[in-house]
Amino acid sequence: MKKKAILFSAIGLVVLIIAGFVFWTHRNGGDTQKQAQAQEDLQVTLEAILGRSDSQGYVYGVQGQFNRLFNDNETSAKINDTITYEIRNVKVIEEKGTAQIFIIAPDVYAILTELASEGSSGENSDALLSQINLALDSNHKNFETNVDVHLEQIGEHWFLVPNEDLANALSGNLIQWYSNLGNKAIDDLIGGISDE
Repeated sequence: MKKKAILFSAIGLVVLIIAGFVFWTHRNGGDTQKQAQAQEDLQVTLEAILGRSDSQGYVYGVQGQFNRLFNDNETSAKINDTITYEIRNVKVIEEKGTAQIFIIAPDVYAILTELASEGSSGENSDALLSQINLALDSNHKNFETNVDVHLEQIGEHWFLVPNEDLANALSGNLIQWYSNLGNKAIDDLIGGISDE
């Protein structure tokens, strides 16, 4: 009788340990099927953004062909062709997820800075794009960055929630360049006002 009680207690303890582990794993992002689906959907989305796929991808709040936004000219296509990335640390809990994307991209900001320092800013946007294309064809400087992204499950798919860091990385640092250019213009304007 005592042996049966010990056996049932041991079985009960094992069941409780397994149930606790399953619950803990599920609550802490251990749902490997959901993680795999989130990673696959993120991969599909990044490939669509970079113009490497005919898929529309899954971008939260964006309908239609998102990939056309980043692939509307030869320069964008060249930037996208040289970008490499690795999806890391996908975690999901219920319908929310996060991931880190390690990106290596051409540093278009550095290319523009170099072109400006050489005094060749281009007479117009077409001339500037041609100069950027030439720089992208030669040995150009790259930058590396880790971008944290959020994911939202809607129906059967995981949607990427866009953010400025991801857009900047996928643009070759152009968002940062435009931001700095805008800040300089504002500083010049404010400086001009205060000089009066």
